[in-house]
Amino acid sequence: MTLIEVLVGLAVFGLLLAALAAMLHVTYGISIARMRASDAQAEATPALDFLEALIGDARPAEAVPGGAVLFAGAPDRLALVAPLGGGFTDAGGLQLIHLGLQGGVLRLAWSPYGDDALAVPRAAGGAALLPGVAKIRFRYFGRWPAGRAAAWRDSWDGIPILPSLVDVDLSEASGGHSELIVALPVTGIGRSNAR
Repeated sequence: MTLIEVLVGLAVFGLLLAALAAMLHVTYGISIARMRASDAQAEATPALDFLEALIGDARPAEAVPGGAVLFAGAPDRLALVAPLGGGFTDAGGLQLIHLGLQGGVLRLAWSPYGDDALAVPRAAGGAALLPGVAKIRFRYFGRWPAGRAAAWRDSWDGIPILPSLVDVDLSEASGGHSELIVALPVTGIGRSNAR
């Protein structure tokens, strides 16, 4: 074996080692990205389950008798009346609940609901529901006014019935994406929109 053959062999061996190192680096990067996405999803899942249950428990409580229900849906926030579980409050009963994005955190705020819920400020609570949220979008599906075909809307406010469905589209800062479509309850008293 000549010196040139040994040098060529070493060069080829060096190229193979460099290619192997590059493949390991790429594989490691992909593995880290998957772990981060998995961690973000694991953190988001309980919050999304809670959000689904909370919206699904919305009640057709009226602001004034015979008026619009206390359900104010906008593209970036939602206010509704529902029982609040999950250890957030010891008050029990129905709560006036606000959901919205503040500084990359999906926040939940609440105060007790009663006949004077809008007129008299009461003790309120708040909590971070899900950090690391880049964008949230709510949409509402229902039939209003009566006789019109049901359709998706960007807002649902000042309407005397609840929507049939609420779509929650959540984009996470980590690049993850989640979407929930929540069916609201059929109340049996003519105040829900589910038909």
